[in-house]
Amino acid sequence: MTDAGYRWAYCHLEAPGIVTANASVSVPRVLSAQEYWAGSEVESSPWLRVEILPVVREFLATHREHDVIYAEHEGIVGEHHASFVDWLEVGAAPRPTPRWFADVLCLRTWPDVIEWVKAHGEPWWWRDDELKDVARVRFGELVKRRRLTTGGAS
Repeated sequence: MTDAGYRWAYCHLEAPGIVTANASVSVPRVLSAQEYWAGSEVESSPWLRVEILPVVREFLATHREHDVIYAEHEGIVGEHHASFVDWLEVGAAPRPTPRWFADVLCLRTWPDVIEWVKAHGEPWWWRDDELKDVARVRFGELVKRRRLTTGGAS
């Protein structure tokens, strides 16, 4: 999951019909959307030029064979509100998930996660006890899987 540039993506991908909200994306079509990618040359926003478009291009290149969906974060959550536990967001400011804690930060225990949250701030799901419990359980499963696949090393 990655940020496509919010309004920039809406104006240059969704409005002209290159992508449709909550639907699969034609990666070649997005990669050939010249006005969208021209933002790196004409837009004065360093956020777009440095943090968004290069990450989107890399994301699409990496996942071109996958079913890439264009949607807002809230649209992805939908009725499966606990599905976030397996997401791995990339980009300048990824939203922490159990998978991110286990696979990116390589934290080993839930108390490590708690310490990280105290130091860096609460993820959007942290204050929902049900979601936090689902996240804690999934984090434990991910850490166990990593130990099994790496022969005990983290």
